[in-house]
Amino acid sequence: MPSAKVVEQFEALPQPCHSIANQQPAKQPAKQPVKPPAKPPVKPGSSKQLPVLQPVLQPPPVFSSVLSAPTTSYSQPVTNTFEHDQLIFRALEEIKAQVRQNTLLLQALAKKQPAQAAPSLPEEFTSPIQTQEHMRRVENVLLEKTQEKAMTTHLTALGGMNAGDAVRRIMRHLITDTLATQYNWLGRGGQKKAFAALKITAAIRGAAAAQNITASECDSHIKNWLKYSSDRSGGRKRRAEEPQSPVIGMLQT
Repeated sequence: MPSAKVVEQFEALPQPCHSIANQQPAKQPAKQPVKPPAKPPVKPGSSKQLPVLQPVLQPPPVFSSVLSAPTTSYSQPVTNTFEHDQLIFRALEEIKAQVRQNTLLLQALAKKQPAQAAPSLPEEFTSPIQTQEHMRRVENVLLEKTQEKAMTTHLTALGGMNAGDAVRRIMRHLITDTLATQYNWLGRGGQKKAFAALKITAAIRGAAAAQNITASECDSHIKNWLKYSSDRSGGRKRRAEEPQSPVIGMLQT
């Protein structure tokens, strides 16, 4: 048996009033919501103002009808991309057709330009120049600046599809092929006269310049037109009808 001293020491120890199983867990304090730190107010003159949103760009007017179609909407996801692409392709085809139509209209107007009313001119200008006497009369009239300007305006109205066509129209309107055979550009050779020295050449250059044709281009086309005037007046046909010499026939065979 334990001694009385040991019993007294055991009874002096503190005894728990409840068992460990009956103890309740301590309650945790409720968590408070964390508030974000308050931002300082931005003054009107401060550089930290919020950026201003720019308005959305509007589509071009060409595609306004396509983009506003009921099958497509920018506020909703596209559900039929194939149909949307077809609408765009159709609009492009219409634009290309309109461009082709405008081109044909411009070409038709250019072809009709010779039929337009020309300024009033003296009788020397009413028909192509056929003789040297007729050319001298025209040159005397062109000594007056007003008449030269009227001639330039008259020749400009003839028009042309390009530089070569415009110059050839002017030359056919001014001089016959038969008279053109008596001229070349500088009159070299002693048998032909210089077309470059005539007053009418200045009027031709002025009409060409009004159609954005340079002087060098104009002179080049005049030279070619004078060069082949003999063929146009029947020289090529006469050469074809001339009997060939036996030596030439043997060389060709």
